[in-house]
Amino acid sequence: MNKYNMSLLASLITVGLTANAVAADSLVEFTAGTPAKAEEVNGNFAYLDSKIDAIKATASLDIDCSSSPESLKTTLDAATYAGPLTLNVTGACNGPINIKKNDVIISGGEITGTEVDGELEAMFVSGRTNIKLVDVKINSGSVSIVRESYVRFENVTLPTPTLEDADDGWYAPNVSMRSSSLRINSGSLDNLSLASTFNSYVRLNSGLTGSPQQINIDLNSSLHSKVANLNIKGVLSLFGNGSFIGKKVSAGSFEMGNSSAFEASEYTSTGFVALNEGAVFAIENNDGVTTPLSVLAMECHAADIYVDGGVSFTGTHEEAGNTSFEAHHGCRGEISGQVTFQGTVDDWTKANYSHIMLSYKDANNQFQYRD
Repeated sequence: MNKYNMSLLASLITVGLTANAVAADSLVEFTAGTPAKAEEVNGNFAYLDSKIDAIKATASLDIDCSSSPESLKTTLDAATYAGPLTLNVTGACNGPINIKKNDVIISGGEITGTEVDGELEAMFVSGRTNIKLVDVKINSGSVSIVRESYVRFENVTLPTPTLEDADDGWYAPNVSMRSSSLRINSGSLDNLSLASTFNSYVRLNSGLTGSPQQINIDLNSSLHSKVANLNIKGVLSLFGNGSFIGKKVSAGSFEMGNSSAFEASEYTSTGFVALNEGAVFAIENNDGVTTPLSVLAMECHAADIYVDGGVSFTGTHEEAGNTSFEAHHGCRGEISGQVTFQGTVDDWTKANYSHIMLSYKDANNQFQYRD
């Protein structure tokens, strides 16, 4: 019997002994030859259940991984009862940590990933709800959240993600989600490389600091950012009917397609933006900024653009045919401000377009249409 279960059993025995000592107030005592009434038996069980629930409600253990790096793993492997559990951790613990029960708080400590089937894994949460990590540092490996799990991060430090493709600037995820929910409530977003798929939901609360490395939303998943200025260092990608709602957003590069949707108050970047295959890109500009969309260059193929304000293209890109703006195959757009190409309004020689329906304001602040 492990330490956790022994502690729980000892607590229950104490409850039983204490209850017998005050039988007149709490438990009905039965004697040989005296029939027991059903309501008295049921009352005794109800009393003991209330004591067990009280123990579960306050279950808390101290875990010292400094002396035993496997202690967090072994404790959680054995903790299968239904009540909430808080683990106060010190030292560096070996992963992967497999959370097998609901209502777990891991507070403090570090987790170092271990290779499993060729992948470095730090933590695995499958089909569990109300899991919270507080002041936890992930030294290496990924956190996997799957099968309708619900997890919260509060001041969680993530490891530097691994660069998988130098040409595309693509990083391996250190937080992977499938059919689950994640709320990042506080702390820094530094090093976050997120892959969210299969109807997952991610919420980034206001007050978060730092810059995530990469965000990938796919397969009916969504992300809602309350961060005032979310600066993604690398790639932001939306595919497979994914959606992103944010405030002021920037990214090293941005690609979206397959009926995905993006909405923000501003988007600024020195990188390239690719809109394809039914993508919807909307800048609502709630702050009245003159030019809420400023990017290096953009392509729009069979996609929709709405910008409440002006657009600035600051350069050209080979994926836009070495122009600032390439639009083909049914690109539709409404821009309520002026379009500037490398500092010049209405210089459409720096664009490559056909089969489009686009409205915008010219240098005289009059609406023009291109189709």
